[in-house]
Amino acid sequence: MALTTRCKFVVDETTIGRSGVPTKLKLSAVYPDPVKDGDKHDEDHAFFNATPYGLIEVWIQNPHGAELFQPGAHFYVDFTKVEDADGSAS
Repeated sequence: MALTTRCKFVVDETTIGRSGVPTKLKLSAVYPDPVKDGDKHDEDHAFFNATPYGLIEVWIQNPHGAELFQPGAHFYVDFTKVEDADGSAS
């Protein structure tokens, strides 16, 4: 069974593509906001402690799929290592 690591990211920027050009998305790892959250230990603090920095940049060809990624929206990102057909890790 493959191990999975979960991170939490927020959409920073969405550049809408025109006909035939994919939509470009930029996401970054969440960080606690002391103004909004104060000193409470919430989910963003926990994810920040595990993954304090990260950037993801992707292009989405499907315009309906791209609509999901509005700036400020939060997403869980799961990383699972791909295994070869024989069960070994690649």
